[in-house]
Amino acid sequence: MSSSGGGASSGGAAPGSAGQGSSPPSSSGSGGSAGSDASNSSPAQPLPPANLATLLWAVGGEGIGPGLFEDARFVGVDGSGRIYVAEFSADDGPSRVQRFASDGGFSGQWFVADSAIVTGLVADRNGTLYINQGGTITRYDGASGMPLGILTLPDYSDSPLAIALTPDNGLLTVARSQILRLNSALQVVLDVDTIGPALDDSIFIHGAAMDGTGNMFVVATFETTVFKFDSAGTFRDRIGSTGVGVGRFDSDPESVAVDGRGRIYAADSDGVEVFEPDGSSRGLIPTNPGIFGIAVSDQNELIVIDRNEYTLLKYALSP
Repeated sequence: MSSSGGGASSGGAAPGSAGQGSSPPSSSGSGGSAGSDASNSSPAQPLPPANLATLLWAVGGEGIGPGLFEDARFVGVDGSGRIYVAEFSADDGPSRVQRFASDGGFSGQWFVADSAIVTGLVADRNGTLYINQGGTITRYDGASGMPLGILTLPDYSDSPLAIALTPDNGLLTVARSQILRLNSALQVVLDVDTIGPALDDSIFIHGAAMDGTGNMFVVATFETTVFKFDSAGTFRDRIGSTGVGVGRFDSDPESVAVDGRGRIYAADSDGVEVFEPDGSSRGLIPTNPGIFGIAVSDQNELIVIDRNEYTLLKYALSP
């Protein structure tokens, strides 16, 4: 297991230094885009409406060095605000996972134990990572990258396509025909087969989230909507629809997340669509095209990884 860690002395750089993005200038959030200085290799970012969020920082750039990205698609955040970013794949071996401090500074990296492509990443509140690779979920210590074992699911379980954290620090797994909820001791407490009929047995499920009351949200390729299931796994609603404009998806959402107020966030081609708990649109947090993974922290911050622009972004969500 190759690993590097520590602070700036380990080869990482604080935001704003060469090869890293820098914090955007202060803004009222009324429109326009955040500028960048000569030391910022991240592109200028559109500013979100002030009633939705404030852009705190954007870091990154293209490359294989500390704090740079090649094909980053998955992001997670633990209870202390540490951020983890995983590459989809690597040309010459296992995928890399990078760790960032809450201020965006690079703080370490390690590589997954298997060379299969990464299809999902979840960070729990204690800093344990769950990484899905083709239906095999491995637990890692987020700081060191030490493997903690492969997650054992019931023998009859369908292969997980998407994973998410539960409010009690357990794990949600979503498969073509099965939803499993595991508690913090990783014991199965919910096992339902309602996902198949709702999504026509889709094998392209790639994102899931759970809110504080146990409602579950799922997104899939070729589906321009967010599917909502209640805490018992019963299908309840479709959130958003096909189209152009706020509250509509002009591409299938790549990922989904939920904040502490029950608001739903879904990645679209032009930004992050925001919905109220009842499914009504709250607005759009605009981004450059190409965002993949999103996550919401316990500190009510939205973390976004932009694959196309090789950029990690952090927003403070508005009340």
